[in-house]
Amino acid sequence: MKKIGYILLLMLFFSNMVFAQKEANVDNLPVREYTLTLKEEMVNKAGKEVKGMTVNGTIPGPTLEFTEGEYAVIYVKNEMSVETSVHWHGMLLPNFMDGVPYLTTPPIQPGTTFKYEFPLKQSGTYWYHSHTMFQEQSGVFGSLLINPKEKTLDYDKDLVLMLSDWTNEKPKNVLRNLKRGNEWYQMKKGTSTPLNQVISRGAFGAQLDFWRQRMDGADIADVYYPAFLINGEESIDYTQFEPGEKIRLRLINGSASSQFWLTFGGKTPLLVSADGQDVVPVAHNKTFIATAETYDFIVTVPQKGKIELRAMAQDGSGTSTATIGQGKLLPAEVVSKPDKIKMMQQMAKMDMKMGAHALKFRPKKDERYEMKKEYGMQMDDMEMGHDKMNMKHSESTSDKAEMKHSNMNPPVDQTGMKKDSTAMVGVNHSKMETKKKMNDGMQMDGMDMFS
Repeated sequence: MKKIGYILLLMLFFSNMVFAQKEANVDNLPVREYTLTLKEEMVNKAGKEVKGMTVNGTIPGPTLEFTEGEYAVIYVKNEMSVETSVHWHGMLLPNFMDGVPYLTTPPIQPGTTFKYEFPLKQSGTYWYHSHTMFQEQSGVFGSLLINPKEKTLDYDKDLVLMLSDWTNEKPKNVLRNLKRGNEWYQMKKGTSTPLNQVISRGAFGAQLDFWRQRMDGADIADVYYPAFLINGEESIDYTQFEPGEKIRLRLINGSASSQFWLTFGGKTPLLVSADGQDVVPVAHNKTFIATAETYDFIVTVPQKGKIELRAMAQDGSGTSTATIGQGKLLPAEVVSKPDKIKMMQQMAKMDMKMGAHALKFRPKKDERYEMKKEYGMQMDDMEMGHDKMNMKHSESTSDKAEMKHSNMNPPVDQTGMKKDSTAMVGVNHSKMETKKKMNDGMQMDGMDMFS
């Protein structure tokens, strides 16, 4: 039976390959070609020369710019000693071109070239990265900029800013250390919770609770990184922009495991897109960007001065900066480092149970439900029960949330664009306290869910 299963799997894979080849440029769309060459080279990103993986000689790789409606043809040449792959993150494309080796696409063997080709059915800010082993951490990633068929936003120029993290260790050694479950990385980056401080602040009980569940003290980020980068640099200046120009900053978090707080100097920027999708533009400064997310902001270069962008790692262990413009620095807000001991105390009050057994000694015994009962999250004592959220059923009936469709006029936003928006008329907002109570009950230093 296993042999039959393998044969069927191979037949499915090769039929997928044949089908993909037939899905070429049947609509004769305008073609735009790029070639990406992957090499193993010595690089210095954090004060030490180590072996990295470059794309066309750089880390990150080049920005591939297209226009919606074009046909992308991208040749990936593997000049490394190991196999590789390229995944097009967030893109709508034929399954065979997705770039996940052994699942959708064959790996690219050393000394060979693979041709990716697909129609561009979307616009926005996206990125590409290897899906092989730890190659993304070593440098195989870059950005995708896809212009819409018709421009709808008011700005003059684009600037792609790729956030990343860098380690001088071999990535496989990072994973090996993580499996040991020690606090070595936290000590190296100064984010550990010393026991004397825990005791002096009355948090020893919370610490014991964490140890019982095989957790370190309120850890936020696991890996020690000696450098956080923007477009491959810890600090970078963009002086080519003129005063009064509107710049669309396309921010991509291409890190391996880091998340960042973004803040801007000068006037509050206009947030216009998230993960490649246009949003109703809103003036917004402090923004949390998770791994693989993208956000687009429009900023206006000041007449005098340069805008500072700060990207601080979520645990406060490091920061990278970029400036846009010339002259006196307009500094960005410095986000406070999280109070990890306070967070640990708050989490202990939730009475959660984590850290289930790492080893399963009786593989054939079904212990799912017992494990869930013993180690699942216990939510009974949290301020999230229906009886504590002031949301009585009688207050949420349809007669109190009447939607008058005649009043659903799309508003005009700050860029002059009309956006579809639902105006809810007749809703008694004084009864809708859910978000406020959740915010009050679950906010932690540096981790406000609704900031």
